[in-house]
Amino acid sequence: MKISIARSSVWTLLGDEFEFYRHIRECGFRYVDYDLFSTMSSDDAPYMQDDWEKRACDTREKMEKLGVRALIAHAPSGEPAAPGMTEKLIRHTIRAIEVCAVLGVENIVYHPGGQMGMSRKEYMGFNISYARALVPALEKCGITLLLENVGRWDEAFYCHDADEMLELICAVDHPLYHACLDTGHLSLQDANQYETVMKLGAHLRGLHIQDNFGSLPVASTNRMWRQDLHLPPLMGCVDFDEIMLGLKQTGYAGAFNLEPESPRCGCLLYDDNEKGLPLHHMTLELTLEYYSCIYDIAKHILRTYDALEE
Repeated sequence: MKISIARSSVWTLLGDEFEFYRHIRECGFRYVDYDLFSTMSSDDAPYMQDDWEKRACDTREKMEKLGVRALIAHAPSGEPAAPGMTEKLIRHTIRAIEVCAVLGVENIVYHPGGQMGMSRKEYMGFNISYARALVPALEKCGITLLLENVGRWDEAFYCHDADEMLELICAVDHPLYHACLDTGHLSLQDANQYETVMKLGAHLRGLHIQDNFGSLPVASTNRMWRQDLHLPPLMGCVDFDEIMLGLKQTGYAGAFNLEPESPRCGCLLYDDNEKGLPLHHMTLELTLEYYSCIYDIAKHILRTYDALEE
């Protein structure tokens, strides 16, 4: 497996996409999870403009010069089932799929949508229709859409585990529609990682590797990030032996894609009330040392199971 890294606080601290690639390359990473999640949230986003294709071509060229390649991407952020959001998010996600085709990214991950009060039947019906609305773009561009399992109590309340994911995947029934397992989200459900990987089997095409301390009482964790911590692997209670055994036995061929944040959770980086505080987050120098360590941890995990692909 190739080691890949999602957008992180390194990008936030630098404020520049290509400086992020240069620095993360120095930490050891040659592959990235291309961020369309936070960069395509509005119609003003660069990739939503008429010159989007040229921008994407320029980006691919610059990434190649920096020795970095995107193996997977994350679709634009938003709640698909929220009133007034569905059509906009479909439009943005279609453009994200087109961008992936230009960048040479084969897989794009998205979150399913749900609203409080939806029945299971309504939830599944909506998400089947939503995924199928993206199929023409997937077929045209040759991109695979990956359904991510949700984990937080304040998110959509199905697609938490392998059975619910497979129910939706089988209902959509398309060769370009499969699964991405977020290990941290699964931990919040206290589900067995090995059994989940084995159930998903050949449908598992992507990973979001992150760690946490499992489910905690909502009453004691009134801020959601206190559960969904996005720690590096081996820093929480997620059983990575379970994960690696499952990946090896199922013949998983995708990227070992890391999704950690800095020691200060990512949501705090954008809190206007805390800007300017000297210990709000680590310095760039310390953050780069931290991500170099994360790369070494990932190498250790994969080498232990003879699964590292340089």
